Amino acid sequence: MPRLPRHPRSAAIALALGAVIRVARRNKRLKSRQLAARLGVKPQAISAWECGKNIPSISAIFLLSEALDVRVSQLFSAAELAVRFKEKQNGQEVHAPGVPAGRLPVQG
Repeated sequence: MPRLPRHPRSAAIALALGAVIRVARRNKRLKSRQLAARLGVKPQAISAWECGKNIPSISAIFLLSEALDVRVSQLFSAAELAVRFKEKQNGQEVHAPGVPAGRLPVQG
């Protein structure tokens, strides 16, 4: 499993992505051990992802997308929106490379 990057914004995205995974899992009415079984990982991996301690691998992201019936872009768009909201609340400049401040491309 990839280690959590040390950059503060990456850590915030990992936390937000974990929250998105948790909400999507609960919306599907799955226990973490059930999702883990579908993905072929240990339940502790699901917990670590949802708590933002670790991030899922690329292959796990695609498996999560399929198991939770959400597009990969939705997972990351929701996580990015959560980070931007928190940054805005904290009075930090909110922007990403290639995206004008205050704008986020969201897939509908």
